[in-house]
Amino acid sequence: MLSAIQRALAGGNESARVAAVRLLADLEPYRKNENDDHEREAERAARLVRAEEKLAALVRDAVRAIVRGDTGNQPAWVQELAAELKADGLVHV
Repeated sequence: MLSAIQRALAGGNESARVAAVRLLADLEPYRKNENDDHEREAERAARLVRAEEKLAALVRDAVRAIVRGDTGNQPAWVQELAAELKADGLVHV
């Protein structure tokens, strides 16, 4: 079978080449594993969730520090956010 596939791929018959490529694509070792894709996507989603949680914690801590009066080295956008949240009554010391 291998020699027949090699001849089909090397030959000038386009239909034979297409058929050989399709046959190789259907073979298990060459088939794309959909479970691997799902696992990679799930791990990526989990990493994004962890990153979002870390970012939310950093922003929350920075806003709380500003509300307590410690502006320190906080970026202007964090200071503005803290002022808005405090004015809306959403953050308390």
